[in-house]
Amino acid sequence: VMGLTNVPGSLISGWLADRVDSRWVLAGIFASRVVALLALPYLSDPTGLFAFAVLFGLGWIAQRAPMTDIVTRLYGKRSVGGVLGWVSPGHQLGAAAMAYAAGALHVATGSYLLAFQVGAALTVIAVVSVLLIRREPAAPQPLTVEGMTT
Repeated sequence: VMGLTNVPGSLISGWLADRVDSRWVLAGIFASRVVALLALPYLSDPTGLFAFAVLFGLGWIAQRAPMTDIVTRLYGKRSVGGVLGWVSPGHQLGAAAMAYAAGALHVATGSYLLAFQVGAALTVIAVVSVLLIRREPAAPQPLTVEGMTT
């Protein structure tokens, strides 16, 4: 279900990223993850788990379009590959660290509840961070050589 909902989630986020400030699109995707992470520990019936899978799946890969738009706007077309080449492994390292931390929290507490709460809190930080990204790139600074502006 999560994999299947990636398709409409990506299409919708791409469509929105072309029409709305991509920071808001990305923040919305991350906010939906907060809701899903906070709800999951309390879901045990198939309907609730299905709803989680749909909600989380819609935003799972959907971050790509708004993220690419933000990177392109801030760093230019020529830097998109390089910047996203750093962002993607950073995202995966964070996910791996959280998976390990979730296991460690489960061993320490006997429950995954704290892991989901920590994950949600970190995702709230991501929402705020995305909204703090400047809208336009910084103005280029003139090059100087030994006090002379070129």
